[in-house]
Amino acid sequence: MVLGPAQLLPLTALGIQTGRYYWAFQNSIHQTGSLKDELYDFTFLLQERGDTAESSAYGHVHSYLGLLPPGTWALEAEPSSRGGCSFDEHYSNCGYSVALGTSGFTWEQINTWEKPMLDPAVPTENKGNVIGGCGDETRPEDACEIPQNDIRGSFMMVNSSGRASGQKAHLLLPTLKENDTHCIDFHYYFSSRDRSSPGALNVYVKVNGGPQGNPVWNVSGVVTEGWVKAELAISTFWPHFYQVIFESVSLKGHPGYIAVDEVRVLAHPCRKAPHFLRLQNVEVNVGQNATFQCIAGGKWSQHDKLWLQQWNGRDTALMVTRVVNHRRFSATVSVADTTQRSVSKYRCVIRSDGGSGVSNYAELIVKEPPTPIAPPELLAVGATYLWIKPNANSIIGDGPIILKEVEYRTTTGTWAETHIVDSPNYKLWHLDPDVEYEIRVLLTRPGEGGTGPPGPPLTTRTKCAVLSLGWACDPSVAKSSFHSHSNFQLQVQSFLCTSFELK
Repeated sequence: MVLGPAQLLPLTALGIQTGRYYWAFQNSIHQTGSLKDELYDFTFLLQERGDTAESSAYGHVHSYLGLLPPGTWALEAEPSSRGGCSFDEHYSNCGYSVALGTSGFTWEQINTWEKPMLDPAVPTENKGNVIGGCGDETRPEDACEIPQNDIRGSFMMVNSSGRASGQKAHLLLPTLKENDTHCIDFHYYFSSRDRSSPGALNVYVKVNGGPQGNPVWNVSGVVTEGWVKAELAISTFWPHFYQVIFESVSLKGHPGYIAVDEVRVLAHPCRKAPHFLRLQNVEVNVGQNATFQCIAGGKWSQHDKLWLQQWNGRDTALMVTRVVNHRRFSATVSVADTTQRSVSKYRCVIRSDGGSGVSNYAELIVKEPPTPIAPPELLAVGATYLWIKPNANSIIGDGPIILKEVEYRTTTGTWAETHIVDSPNYKLWHLDPDVEYEIRVLLTRPGEGGTGPPGPPLTTRTKCAVLSLGWACDPSVAKSSFHSHSNFQLQVQSFLCTSFELK
């Protein structure tokens, strides 16, 4: 949809609604049918001071029943929800707070209406400076013109003059709980008299009151030619909550100013920063490879930076990026730290030309394969068999148990056999008489590498074989024959049993 020349008008004087601004279009809507009270994504021409630039916006079109001049329509600028702040009033009214930095280094609210600044390096109150056109993909940052007559005159700023390197000041947004896709955008400004960068601006997203971690977005080493817009596409939703923190960092010998203004929380996707789909939990066994897959909606650029960020802030670069289609791409990364049982949290982060996208935190759950605490229990012994109970209820490690196995061998041998156990008790068959055996139990949980080490052994001996004699001759003859060999050893099937005496 294309609309003609537009002008931003405060419609308070018309009694429509206070505190909101509207784009007014006169005789220039090119659309069949009624547009009234419907949400549209517009492309229109922004006309100021005789200049024309193409722009776009979300909003609702209203005719306001004759309150506007005939033939004039108005596109209502979408309001910012809780968490946004224009800093026209005190920042605390927006739920914002500041944390005093080192040696008094802190954010200050500047209102050039009430107190004009004498230093020409102080950011201008007029955001009419243009850095590239809206949607110009050749620009390194998204910079959209804010009209000349939208003069706010107030913003948050830090003065880095006379500061040592590394001093930090924090501007904290209120805690946010969002139920749906949304976008946070803001404007920033770097200025100095000698054109050297005054320091760095970092943005953190702290989730569920956890650690601050590493920045998800930052800019440093620049002096902007005006106000520049950046976006944050944060995919953290209720019942989880998060807090955005702006951090300014000073640089010794580089006096100047870093400013932030017009923070908005918008109920639609970001225009340039990609949005991540939900990151799923990953469960592996100790010593196995763990892989996360980050899937995002948006356009992928070779200049984008993708990484995996741990709960404590440690970053891991993503290894493989695959473009699914023109509006979706995915990336995978392997996490090597699976050497011990643990639960850690990771999220996907992308830095693009327009800002940053941040996924939800997902858990990497490293499970320890199970092993029995006690040896098997001996239930019955024969010459060629053993009845055992695996004793697999008490374990070291993690379940669930999906497989039980018995491993046995002779105490003097080097071979071993393994049998699957599918009942509470198990019988080992075809054993050798009067032989000592060592029996252990193996347990397996789901996943690759899920078999734990063997449990403690049961060591036991099979019974001697029993020989049944049948006499083929006269018993008196046999008895006289045995009198001369009253002590002997009986060999059955090549297995030597304990000596005994016949009388």
